[in-house]
Amino acid sequence: AGRGIGREIAINLAEEHFSVGLIGRNERELNEVADVCRQHGVKAECYPVDLNRAEALKDLAAKIAGDLGGITVLVNNAGVCIERDIREATIEEWDTTFNVNLRAVFALSKAALPYLEQTEGAAIINISSIADQRTYAEGTMYSASKHGLAGLTGSLFHDVHEKGIKVCAISPG
Repeated sequence: AGRGIGREIAINLAEEHFSVGLIGRNERELNEVADVCRQHGVKAECYPVDLNRAEALKDLAAKIAGDLGGITVLVNNAGVCIERDIREATIEEWDTTFNVNLRAVFALSKAALPYLEQTEGAAIINISSIADQRTYAEGTMYSASKHGLAGLTGSLFHDVHEKGIKVCAISPG
């Protein structure tokens, strides 16, 4: 949430009177966004974590829910885009891409569900990419992860829609 699309989403949510839990690697950037959000009279808390590390996700949703009084909307926006010909790509790059683009979305969505289920009008919004529908040269890792995100989003919708939780993916590009 410290820059780019995440920053704009956070500020827009604050303008709509949503308190925000800001997740990202750069604490300075998160604090700058939090300051802007607080100008709209909402709570804004920063959570500097690396979504590539599974242990960083442990208890994150519970901490955010405790700090903000619940979770109404979860926006999964973090993403890694390593573009490389498959002959040059490494397993470590593959793992990083899938850890952030898919595993973190799964883990945070699963952890947030108990809080979302308690909230009328709750939603999970996954920020994907046009790469979830199209492939391209040197896009093996990124496109595969975004195709996986499309599948996760669709199946997650079927799992939770009876609880009134909206689930969707937005695919910029």
